[in-house]
Formats: sequence, C-alpha cells, structure tokens
Amino acid sequence: MKVSRLISALALGALLAACGTTVPSSYYMLTADAAGIPEEHSTSIGVGPISIPDYMKGRGMVLSRDGHQINVSEFDRWAEPLEAGISRVLILNLAALMNSQEVYAFPWRSDAVPEYGQLFYSL
Repeated sequence: MKVSRLISALALGALLAACGTTVPSSYYMLTADAAGIPEEHSTSIGVGPISIPDYMKGRGMVLSRDGHQINVSEFDRWAEPLEAGISRVLILNLAALMNSQEVYAFPWRSDAVPEYGQLFYSL
C-alpha cells in the first residue's frame, strides 16, 4: 500500500511540475531599413502622433487570419509598445532617406518645431 502511495505521489509531483513550466516568450523589435549620413542642416519634419487600433496595443503580436479574424500570439511579444516602435523606425527611415538629422517625434520640443508640420500615421 505504501509503495502505491509513493508511486502516486511521484506521478502527481511529475504532473504538477510539467504544468508549472511554460514556453519562454520570444521578443521582437521593429528595425529601420535605411541608413545614411545626415547633412548638417536640412529640412525638418515632424512625425506623429502615431495611432494604432486598440486591439494592437498589447504586448502580444496580433496576426491577421483570412482578412476578418485575428489571433493574438501568446508567446511572441513586442519588446516595446508598438506605437513607440513604429514612430522610432519611421523617424530613422525618414531621416536616412531625406539625408537629415531633423526628423522629430510628436510631441516635439518648443525649440525644435519642424518646418513641415506633422506627418500623421494611422493603421
């Protein structure tokens, strides 16, 4: 009787240990494509504010299925808020493509108001 209790206890312990482990999450960041050497003075532009749908504001990656269905990945996550990542990459790419150091994120400082207003981006 004691042997069967011991085996049952070990089996239960193994099952509980298996339930306690989770698949590790993978973290992703958006990256800029363009790279260039900015000029000392060039045209300045403002980017923002960036707006994404509420269902995309969580840390989990949102995948579109069949155009009308979405799945939120449980273990694939954004390493930063998606709005911040989109803003950062858009600014880096525009700065490289325009050969400019003067691409500002919204809200910009009062001493760094861009010459060409705001560029709105919404998904």
